[in-house]
Amino acid sequence: MCGTIRKTGVGALAMVMSLMLIVVVAACTHSSGSDEDGVEWSGFFVSVEQSALEPIITIEEMERIGGFTFVFPSYLPDSTGGRMTLQAWAGTTTTTNGVLEEWGPGERVMIYPTRSDAPYITITEQMKPFSSIFPDSSGGVEDAVVANTNVGCKARTVGEFGQVLECEWVVGEQRFGVFIQWTNSGRITKEMRQEAMKVIKSMIVAPDHP
Repeated sequence: MCGTIRKTGVGALAMVMSLMLIVVVAACTHSSGSDEDGVEWSGFFVSVEQSALEPIITIEEMERIGGFTFVFPSYLPDSTGGRMTLQAWAGTTTTTNGVLEEWGPGERVMIYPTRSDAPYITITEQMKPFSSIFPDSSGGVEDAVVANTNVGCKARTVGEFGQVLECEWVVGEQRFGVFIQWTNSGRITKEMRQEAMKVIKSMIVAPDHP
């Protein structure tokens, strides 16, 4: 937590304290919306997911359970960040209507907004075999190419929870899903889509990790 430095004395001492204050302020500045500075993931507060069977409080623990290194975005909107929850699961095998299904391990990070008009961002990453196929057959999927990577996105309304833009792509043996939800908006504007694509592009072109 950033504190307050009180300058005392004059001359050289005042100059030293002033320099210390500049360093502290710079360290406390959140730069999530900057393309150049990246995201200060080490400054995020990790809260426990209430519904989680096995609470996870560190990124290292999430990656240990999931078994792979998580790809973080190097860009977030200025009004998103500061708190996140973590989830992970190992590969599982289930039987549905007599059909054997195998699901690969996965990891999930949910990033909370700092303002009511900002989006929640949930990033899910999974190794093969994938548990589902996106886009689904209901239509409404828009395809885009981001840095030679095919990305499928679908916008929808989730009841009273607002507008959601769900995007997904596959790189090698890994599937990526970005779920962006605005709770204080009647529709997804062009600017909202642009911000969403900046997050996705940063994961493909310049991925980050704490």
